[in-house]
Amino acid sequence: MTVSELVVVLARIVERSSLARSANQEKIIAGLAAMPEYLQRRRLDLWEHSIPSEDGSDNPVMGWLLDEIFEFGRCNLYTQFSPERSLQAYATVGAKLLEAGLSPPQVEEINEW
Repeated sequence: MTVSELVVVLARIVERSSLARSANQEKIIAGLAAMPEYLQRRRLDLWEHSIPSEDGSDNPVMGWLLDEIFEFGRCNLYTQFSPERSLQAYATVGAKLLEAGLSPPQVEEINEW
């Protein structure tokens, strides 16, 4: 899978969960899921800046998960793409989702954006 595909999958997992979320967190989920559109335009920098800021005060678990997904999505943004770094970042976000009772997909390889 690719980073952008996984960001969409993770955003949808969180969206379908029963975790409470604010209106701002709904906007963050939509922004995360839009990553492939920005990738297609070769403007991931704009994707990064399109995500609303979140302090997590309304729903801290949801805020924490959204932040982790965002950090996974941008882990290679300003460096050369690294499949190893991507897998490490995915392992981190996957563990956080599991901790929140959600089930991320098993991923063996992340080969591109």
